[in-house]
Amino acid sequence: DTYEHASLTVAADGTQTLGAWAADAANPLPAGRTQLMAFAVDRSEAARVAAGTTFLYAASGVDGAGGIVRDTDAAQVQAGGTLAPWRVLDGMTPGRAGYGAAAANNRLYVFGGQGAGPSTSNASAEICAGAGAGCTGGPPELTNWNALGLALNVARYLTGSAVESAFIFLVGGETTGGAPTATTELTVW
Repeated sequence: DTYEHASLTVAADGTQTLGAWAADAANPLPAGRTQLMAFAVDRSEAARVAAGTTFLYAASGVDGAGGIVRDTDAAQVQAGGTLAPWRVLDGMTPGRAGYGAAAANNRLYVFGGQGAGPSTSNASAEICAGAGAGCTGGPPELTNWNALGLALNVARYLTGSAVESAFIFLVGGETTGGAPTATTELTVW
């Protein structure tokens, strides 16, 4: 349930300096877990988020006993990098761990890792625009973790993921039978 943050200073010439890492022991995650993904979401990933505001979403993962924590929690990033208190949001069904992830187009996306194992499944949840249609308010609220309807080409667990422009890339990971895969997949959000 712990995490750390560090400041990043960008100079006029574009060089970057990383500050010291600091734990936020006063504001732990509501449920500890590993193999989770954290989504940083601002207006560039979700037009529904107010300008100058950033939310951090901590999604499903494995607890200390090997069970799945399905919760998705969210906290607003405050000045200096600390987080406002966490809020427990919509849980993933089924739970996942070791999945690829992306935030884009007012949604959070997850790929593979269903049940903390290799999977071709994927899902998304909508970042709410306001009350109604399953939403209790605006961001950071989520609604309806739901399958996307398309399967991955390769079952994946512990996969890497990245977003570039309108493309979501999934790289490597463990596949069926515990074997590593050297494949890459992409989709357009």
